[in-house]
Amino acid sequence: MKISACMIVKNESNNIEKCINSYKKIVDEIIVVDTGSTDNTMEIAESLGAKVLFRIWDDDFSAAKNYALDHCSGDWVIFLDADEYFEDGSASKLREAILRINKNKNIDAIQCRLYNIEQKYSRLIGSMPAIRVIRNKPDIRFVGKIHEAPKKAREFLKNEYVKGIKIYHTGYSLEVVESKRERNLEMLKAEEEKGNADSFIYYYLTETCVHLKKYEEAIRYADIFMGKPDFKTLVKTYPQAFRVYIYKSICMSEMKDLYSENDIYAAVSEGKKQFPFHPELIKNEAEFLFNHAKLEEAMDRFKEAIRLNKEYDYAYSNNFDSEEDKALCAIGEVFLLQGDIEQAFEYFVKALKVNKYNIRAFNRIANIIRTKDRNEIILFLDNFYNKNELRDMEFLSIHLAKQKMAIPFLYYFIKNWKWKYNDYGNLIVIALIFKGDTKKAFETGFSLLMKEKNDENELYTVISLIYGSHLEWYKKNKQYLSAEYQKILDIYFQINSFSYFSEEEVNVYQILLKELFSFENKQTFHKFLERTPNLMTISSEAIGEILKNYQYYDLAVDYFEKVALDQNSSSGVKKRIYGKMGFCFYHLNAYKESVDFFKQALEIETGRNYEPIQYLKWIQEKNVEADLKDKIGNLIADYEKRIS
Repeated sequence: MKISACMIVKNESNNIEKCINSYKKIVDEIIVVDTGSTDNTMEIAESLGAKVLFRIWDDDFSAAKNYALDHCSGDWVIFLDADEYFEDGSASKLREAILRINKNKNIDAIQCRLYNIEQKYSRLIGSMPAIRVIRNKPDIRFVGKIHEAPKKAREFLKNEYVKGIKIYHTGYSLEVVESKRERNLEMLKAEEEKGNADSFIYYYLTETCVHLKKYEEAIRYADIFMGKPDFKTLVKTYPQAFRVYIYKSICMSEMKDLYSENDIYAAVSEGKKQFPFHPELIKNEAEFLFNHAKLEEAMDRFKEAIRLNKEYDYAYSNNFDSEEDKALCAIGEVFLLQGDIEQAFEYFVKALKVNKYNIRAFNRIANIIRTKDRNEIILFLDNFYNKNELRDMEFLSIHLAKQKMAIPFLYYFIKNWKWKYNDYGNLIVIALIFKGDTKKAFETGFSLLMKEKNDENELYTVISLIYGSHLEWYKKNKQYLSAEYQKILDIYFQINSFSYFSEEEVNVYQILLKELFSFENKQTFHKFLERTPNLMTISSEAIGEILKNYQYYDLAVDYFEKVALDQNSSSGVKKRIYGKMGFCFYHLNAYKESVDFFKQALEIETGRNYEPIQYLKWIQEKNVEADLKDKIGNLIADYEKRIS
């Protein structure tokens, strides 16, 4: 028995040697078809013993691969891409599998597990079974200009999935995948228009439309795919097809005005029912529950998905590895909402261990540890980030700046970088404000604004103006700022007073408020509030939300109460405010007050209101008075009766 290996390539000089060397010892010949390299790919291939052929590229992957097959003389063919390679030891296992399977004439292909590595961060994205070994027979050829697959008489090959053989795909890049989707959509639609669309064309159309946020089209294609006579067979035999359940539920959730909650959950549940062992489908259900404030159920499902992933080895693709940090982060969010800071912190740390660039986990941790000793914070961060890695220092500097953690930010941004890298724009403005040099901060911010007028540059120019109280400059040069900021700063610098504010002006004011509050020095924030009383009154809910997010719950209640007492507040606004007040009192351990406000939120009938119910159940589980537990029981019973 003879084994061939072949590949099609173009400019793969960085990858081809590792690929060929990973299987070179088990093959009898190597065929490389070059489609137009301008580097030394062909020379490297020849030096490794490959026979190199040339074929003009004509936008048809199958045609190129079939040309390579035409020149193979082996009984079996290993067909890797140049940016794929076998794990050490896997090639010898594969040879043993080929020798065994060769006797079974009903099997024409071997599936191995392919692991996608995200190129930019060297992270495991996920894995999938992939046919990379086929019998060399004249009637077995690749089909499809894109998403090509080896078929026999246009039917999928009967194959065996061999466990324990690992192939790594290092060329996977989220950015590259994204850039190819519009091109792929055009090609797929062209195949459909020509009448060449098999069932899987509709699967790929669904997948591509989802990623391009064309949700209505995606649902249409998903329904066509799911309506095919062979759908039930295909979804069980094709490694990717189960995702149609996830894609459809995502689209329905994005178009929730057209679909009821029950319809969406039915779509979510159908996938889980068909594939109860698959972590991605369990995570899909968990996200639905989380988004509908069924938090404990969601947490259980997230934990189940993580458990299933650890032991997963089925003949279906699995991208949960790229989602595990998000699942861990979601569990941390539930504990945080419960008020269990210790458990929340534990799960956010777990998320950071899986993906140290998870922004949500980082921000939550930063908010929890911000009052700790600055040296302790730095020692903690040193466990995750390398001072010699530019990417790590960029990440820390950007997100410590956003969190306004002055000493850790200055330590990583200035001490460790020594200003030797490029101009990092508004990070320098923030550093100068932290160091108290407000004049230089303003000059830098304004210089950036003159180079490029964008929202961030304008925001930090205005912040540095406020911190430095640069009234004279403002009077002379205010025309360089947008009308919204001019109106706000006219009030702040007591040049003019206004009573009417547009929605956009209020939005800009609230963005400015949030940014000012995030600085450790709250004096400037309070001064700004005092000088802008009319805008402050309009923004009471936004101020309350800022205070709530920074866990100043008692102060947040005062601002929320102003909105609740306002005669002009609609029932929808009051329902939202009562819920937020209930949340704040819950975290202040004032459970009686919390129940009272959640009760008021539930009494305003504007649809389902899961969040108060979840909190009422958590209060009921605590050591509270019997009459309060009875009151909660009655509220929950009344609510469930009303929505049933």
